[in-house]
Amino acid sequence: MKKPGLLLSFGLFAFALALGCTDEVEDVAEGDATTGEVKTLTGEVVAVIDARTFTMKDEHKWLEDDLLTVVSKTDLPFDLNDEDEITVTGTVQNVAYTEIESGYDWDFDPVIEAELEEIRGFFIADSVVVTEHEDAD
Repeated sequence: MKKPGLLLSFGLFAFALALGCTDEVEDVAEGDATTGEVKTLTGEVVAVIDARTFTMKDEHKWLEDDLLTVVSKTDLPFDLNDEDEITVTGTVQNVAYTEIESGYDWDFDPVIEAELEEIRGFFIADSVVVTEHEDAD
């Protein structure tokens, strides 16, 4: 038996994504989102930190003062680069990196730990999709 409600919900979600109706990276980075909230964010990669971690910002923002640290549950796309435009879906976690390490049984490199020490908000990505690659000059 087909479930028209489920199909309609998925269709509306896909339509909203196509229109750019995603949450603001800045809102999550500034702590305006609640731990456990599932969000879809569209933005730009600022820096790839390791095979599962990167920072991102809202698209088309010049300043990088509201960066969000994203930790993917799986390895990032092999072709993910700085300045690529992406869409990520995942869960807000307003906690210290040590809780991310223990909660997901991850072990960050000591150099990366030093970079993450002051951060109190992470986005745990279930999905990372590159929507546009930055042209290489």
